[in-house]
Amino acid sequence: MFNRLIQPNIIYLPAIDRILKDYFSLLKISHKTFWKKLDIDSVRKIFLLSLRDFYQKKITPEELSAIALRLYYNDKSWTPFDVDSKDSELGTVLGYAEEISYYRYRYKKSKNKEDKKSYDSFLRKINDYYNRNRHFLEV
Repeated sequence: MFNRLIQPNIIYLPAIDRILKDYFSLLKISHKTFWKKLDIDSVRKIFLLSLRDFYQKKITPEELSAIALRLYYNDKSWTPFDVDSKDSELGTVLGYAEEISYYRYRYKKSKNKEDKKSYDSFLRKINDYYNRNRHFLEV
C-alpha cells in the first residue's frame, strides 16, 4: 500500500550523457555507434572507465548507478538479458552498481544495518570486478 507519509526526495544528477560522451571520446567511438548495437567489449570499457572515475572520486555513487543503469537497460538496442548472455559477470556487476546509490541512500536515512551490509557487499564485488578487469583499459 502507498504510504503518503513518506516524502519523496529529489536527487539532482549532472548529465550522465556528458560523462558518457567523454568516455566515448576516450574510446574513439561515436554516441550513435555505441547505442546502435551491443558491443560487449565497449560496454565493459565504458563501465570500467566509470569505475575508475568513481574510485578517483570524479563521479558520485549516484552517477555510477545511473551509468550502470543506462549500460544495462538500453531499451533501444539491447536488454539486460543480452548483456548477461554475452558476459554474465559484467551483467551481475552492472546490477550491483545500479543498486549502490539506493542502498547508500536508505542507510543514510534509516541507519538499517542490512542496508549497510548490502551496500558494502556490492562495493566489494564491484571492486573485485574492477581489479580483475581493469587491464582492459590499458592500450
